[in-house]
Amino acid sequence: MIIKKTFALLLALILLAGIFPFESFAENETRLRILYTGDIHSNFEKAGRLKTLIDQLSDENTIYLDSGDYAMGTLLQAGFSTDAYELRLLGKLGCDVVTVGNHEWDYGGFGFADHLNTAVKYAAEGEALPRYVQSNLDFSGELTDEQAAVKNALDNYGSADYTILNVNGKKIAVFGVLGLEAIDDSPTSGMKFSGYIDRSAAIVKELKEKEDPDCIICLSHSGTAGDGKTGEDFDLINIVSGIDVVISGHSHTAYPEVIQTNGSLLVSSGANMDYLGKLDISLGNDGITLIESELIPIDDSLEPDPEIDELLREFNDHISETYLSEYNVSPDQVIARSPISFMPLDEMYSVHQEYPLGNLIADSYLYEAERNGITDIDVAAVGLGTIRGSFSEGDITVADAFEICSLGVGSDGSAGHPILAGYITGKELKLLCELDASLGPLVSSIKMSYSGLKMKFNEKRVLLDQTTDIVLVRKDGTEEKIDDDKLYCIAANTYAANMLGMVNDLTVGILKIVIKDKDGNPVDDLYQLALKDKNDKEIKEWAAFMNYLKSFDEVNGVPEIPEELYGEPLGRKVKISKGGLAVISDPGTSTFLLGGLIILLIAIIVLLIILIKKLVRAISLHRQKKKKAE
Repeated sequence: MIIKKTFALLLALILLAGIFPFESFAENETRLRILYTGDIHSNFEKAGRLKTLIDQLSDENTIYLDSGDYAMGTLLQAGFSTDAYELRLLGKLGCDVVTVGNHEWDYGGFGFADHLNTAVKYAAEGEALPRYVQSNLDFSGELTDEQAAVKNALDNYGSADYTILNVNGKKIAVFGVLGLEAIDDSPTSGMKFSGYIDRSAAIVKELKEKEDPDCIICLSHSGTAGDGKTGEDFDLINIVSGIDVVISGHSHTAYPEVIQTNGSLLVSSGANMDYLGKLDISLGNDGITLIESELIPIDDSLEPDPEIDELLREFNDHISETYLSEYNVSPDQVIARSPISFMPLDEMYSVHQEYPLGNLIADSYLYEAERNGITDIDVAAVGLGTIRGSFSEGDITVADAFEICSLGVGSDGSAGHPILAGYITGKELKLLCELDASLGPLVSSIKMSYSGLKMKFNEKRVLLDQTTDIVLVRKDGTEEKIDDDKLYCIAANTYAANMLGMVNDLTVGILKIVIKDKDGNPVDDLYQLALKDKNDKEIKEWAAFMNYLKSFDEVNGVPEIPEELYGEPLGRKVKISKGGLAVISDPGTSTFLLGGLIILLIAIIVLLIILIKKLVRAISLHRQKKKKAE
């Protein structure tokens, strides 16, 4: 009888569950799905496939967020200020919230302001745009015209420190910050920033006091280290409690698994629209709980959304009709062929050596200058931080060439860094090579490639005293010693030239590289040094690179990169690793200082030993005298 009653009760419960589905999760918890991207860098070619994936994964409990650096990297950036292609595409993809990365400042504060104001115009015509959050821009005190323009544009757009998304009755707070390294990587922004950690702590406190959100998400364009354990975003979650989810950008890291630390979940989706991140969490009375997470490849298995693809065609056609028309080329036009695959960019970042691709770009500066009658440049220098990709074996298109040297904007307001030519002393040129040798392993953006110069450095020598041989290499191949007091003309893109000026900040004024005009006068406005072509237009870095590629001898009707010149390092930058006497031979200031410090330390130790011995002896004598007296 008891068994029958128990069975009947269980059956009744099952039937009731069918009529009234089990709701304890639904009543007390909400599943939140966060889709996320970051560091797209204008690579929206797969946006149609991404839209298909987003549509497949989305429901009423889904939000889509982006952690910045959505612009700068392909020809789409040619319309950054005038057409705001990337921001409009994010809106079309259904992105709910975005933050600013360091590369959104590549066109300066005025360019960023134009970008936002242009997007607002399209929003007025009915286009959707993501909400914009940025929490550590500092607009306190008196503002420059540039800072005021950015503040007004952000206000016009409706940007705020944070925003609240309502997801199925739950309040999702989203704020955005720019990290320290990313701020350093924004030398043309013209902005002031407060510390990202202190500002995050203040935002979290304000959110909890004023909004009482169910989930706090930080879009942090700060980054992590390659070891998956350290970096600025790890500092953020270890120091600031109360952030539920950090979507990390800037370092291009792809984390297949969620990092869980100090009650926070940290995720990152890599770069260039290779993956869409998907994070499922539950929001309950006791906080958030991880359900599952994955990075989903955006590849050919996905059918592209036709509306997005059509929009991309319209944007690319407009770029061809406007920006590319003055170069008489089209994006898909084949301009050269590479018989080899160059070192991938991530590998270049991981090693410190001569890079054949860097040689190729540096040589293009001198080629384009001479093509336009400019013959007084001694050295061309290219920083690794401005090389944005690499070539595989095969055909090279106009779009490929642009993407390698895609960053920046000229004083004319159009896309692409102009090549600048300024003067520095021989002593400063040697210092540049020394900074490359000593600090390159620590700061990848100052790893340099050269044309017109050869250097050797010993990585076992004292920092800032590692270069052992630096000579100029003239066009006829002859080598020339560098005169410390002579002015030499150096060509670099705008970013690298700005970084040279930042040496003063990096070394607190101890070491200086001051870019000058031919008469030796310091130059404040570096754009004054932009090289001009025969039509008095700025010579863009990417265009010089394209023209150099087109200049090579043809093989089967297509210019081919000479493998004998760029297949292997040419000895322009030779790293050696010798200990023993090689470490102290021909010592420089740093070695002398270190040697002096070592001698001083030894002297102090010797003196301490002598004093200790005297003290021990004095104590011993005192004890002996005391014993005799007793």
